[in-house]
Amino acid sequence: MLLAWTLALIACLSLSIEAHASPRRAVVVAPPGDKLGTQLSSELVSASFEPLVIPPPGSVVARAFLESALRQYQAAGVLQVVSGATAVQVWVWSNTQRELVLADLVYQPGDEDTDRSLVAVRAVEALRAAAASPVPAPPSPSASSSSAPAPPPPSSYRVAQRPGRSSFLVAAGAAMLLSPGGIGPLLNGEIQAQVRMPSSLLVRLLASLPVTHADESSAAGTSEASATLLSAGVGLGAGGSTRGYAALGVGMLRFQSKGTAIAPYAGHVDSAYACLMLAHVGGRIPLVPWVGLRGDLTAGLSVPELSVHHAQTKVATFGRPLVSTSVGLDVVW
Repeated sequence: MLLAWTLALIACLSLSIEAHASPRRAVVVAPPGDKLGTQLSSELVSASFEPLVIPPPGSVVARAFLESALRQYQAAGVLQVVSGATAVQVWVWSNTQRELVLADLVYQPGDEDTDRSLVAVRAVEALRAAAASPVPAPPSPSASSSSAPAPPPPSSYRVAQRPGRSSFLVAAGAAMLLSPGGIGPLLNGEIQAQVRMPSSLLVRLLASLPVTHADESSAAGTSEASATLLSAGVGLGAGGSTRGYAALGVGMLRFQSKGTAIAPYAGHVDSAYACLMLAHVGGRIPLVPWVGLRGDLTAGLSVPELSVHHAQTKVATFGRPLVSTSVGLDVVW
């Protein structure tokens, strides 16, 4: 008889412990393999919760399902992931406040991993805040049902979108300068920097420095021609992993011709400068995090026209118009 009473007491205690042993359990309702569901589980573990991942009953958030999962698994809260092409939502049903907490964040194209981590942190923060709140006391039996206040409607807590941030880009590559005035293609080394504002506005700086020269010959002599291009501009950058852009700018073109060892041009150096009105377009393909392959096209018009003269005879012109194509690598942070 004593043994029977002991076993019955142990069974009752076990049921009681089972019903209340997991005040820090949190149920994550997410499709199998969902990246945000995995991120939520990691954040819950970091917050000392015991995550339990179950598949959703459908794509629609059902409060009845959330409440049923809350009771079935004796959890502190239930987090359901609802993902779309450009947005994600985490619905949090609190076991203490009995209210629905909505945490959502719109993805920034190209930055899904960063946004996924942020929305997971915010959702777990919302659950922790709800779990730390005291459970409302039940109404007194002696209180009149007519005078009892109506239960408050479910409230929602919206996580603010991640504030916009500026990004920086530095690139280096090879550029080919072309102009229809008779000067052959010029190979330059190109360095550029971009600063992108949160509003997609960007500022672009460019330096194109000569690597090779072009030979211009006539009956009167031969010259070596090279060009240096500096420019600054503003434009708009597109989102996504290609990070395309279009910009307008102004620049300075330094054109230099140097006579070779043919009289009367031996050692003679002639430098001329012109202003440029420029248009830029380009984009990038990410290779690894932070590093990408990029291509740029710059078209411009110089004022005044630059030229090479032999014996006061114009033999070639450069810069009106001017096209520069470049390929290189960039680093973005």
